Amino acid sequence: MKNPLKYTLALLFVLLATNFMMSQALKQHVDNPGQTAMDPVPDDVNHTHTGSRTQFLPAVPGGQAVVTGNGINYHGGPVLKSNPVPIYLIFYGNWSGTGSNTAATVSLVQHFISTLGNSPIELVATTYGDTTGNVSGNVSLGGTAFVSSSKNLTDRSLQTTVSNVITSGALPRDANGV
Repeated sequence: MKNPLKYTLALLFVLLATNFMMSQALKQHVDNPGQTAMDPVPDDVNHTHTGSRTQFLPAVPGGQAVVTGNGINYHGGPVLKSNPVPIYLIFYGNWSGTGSNTAATVSLVQHFISTLGNSPIELVATTYGDTTGNVSGNVSLGGTAFVSSSKNLTDRSLQTTVSNVITSGALPRDANGV
């Protein structure tokens, strides 16, 4: 053995790192007191749970049960549950340019949104809901609008831009859309 101290320190480091990681797994989630990282989470696209700590609230008028205890918690705000939830895109700036602001980028973003609905990654959203049911996990491309401008957006000008696009009829006013 060339340097036993080197191997001893490496072993000690591995033991300390393992101990640290295991203690982190037992810490409670900040947003869900009482739930730890060891609690069950959905383990497939059907959102089945293998542990006993996941709770289901009673069925609601829509026939769905609201899932709780999965780390995605309802905090009282509005929840978009339409099926599908339309996503509206506003492309701001000069989209006939070069680099990333081209028709190819627009096509790529539109394709991504169009194929996102009911995908395994989007179905994770079905584990979230409010007291009336869970979200559908289905989204679709609701529409696209273009606003040509070279000005940088501020909070106020962003609100104005969205309002103008809706008022002009380029995109609909849709309380169930994003």
